[in-house]
Amino acid sequence: METARRLNLVVTLFGSILFAAMLLWVQYAPGDLATRVGDFVAADVAEKTRDRLTELAAGDEGTLTERLLASGAERALDRADDAEAALRDRLVPWVGKVVGGDCDDCAVTEGLPRVLAPLLDKAEPWVKEKFEERRDGLLWSLTIFAATNLALFAAALGLSAFKGRAAKHLLLVSGLMTLTVLLAASWYVAGQDWLLILLTGDFVGYGYSIFAGVIFLFLFDIAFLHGSITGGIINTICESLNITASVSPC
Repeated sequence: METARRLNLVVTLFGSILFAAMLLWVQYAPGDLATRVGDFVAADVAEKTRDRLTELAAGDEGTLTERLLASGAERALDRADDAEAALRDRLVPWVGKVVGGDCDDCAVTEGLPRVLAPLLDKAEPWVKEKFEERRDGLLWSLTIFAATNLALFAAALGLSAFKGRAAKHLLLVSGLMTLTVLLAASWYVAGQDWLLILLTGDFVGYGYSIFAGVIFLFLFDIAFLHGSITGGIINTICESLNITASVSPC
């Protein structure tokens, strides 16, 4: 029992510190964080820019010369997609320079077809708007992610510290919440983009919301219902794995 309690304390304390630091980072160093997510957002906007360029080429209703240029640009888009270095990959550094205000003939310097220059010039305001919109949305999602996990870990830490009889029940919660620690640490420390992919994917984002809701229900059960539901789930898992263990209400 004491070993389980200490393990819960270590996991929940570490998680609380990690997500408190992340929340403070989001709140007090947004510029640094925006730089950190900049490459990810640029790649995401570049993906959408390809479709935007097609819309601009198809929708040009200017002079005959402008229409001819648009037609040539549309063909250039198709050829660029078939090239070894896909158009999207070449658009990523272009997007970065556009939003950074360092785009002096950058379409050519980034290896984009010169015939696309008129379309790229038209797309620049749209790219800046989409980049800011996507970046701000991602920062808000990170804020929610950090605050939600901080609240869950703090609640679990409180139960671990003041409800010793719930140590075995909290092992299930600690085990599940360790996944969020690994997810955050992989981005926070190693620079992996798994967390950002999760936050920008609607289906996965909803899945995480359900996951956080399940954790909350476990904590509610342990705090107010003596862990009867959580204990029953643990006992069922142990029985299915032929493990001799019995968790009674706390």
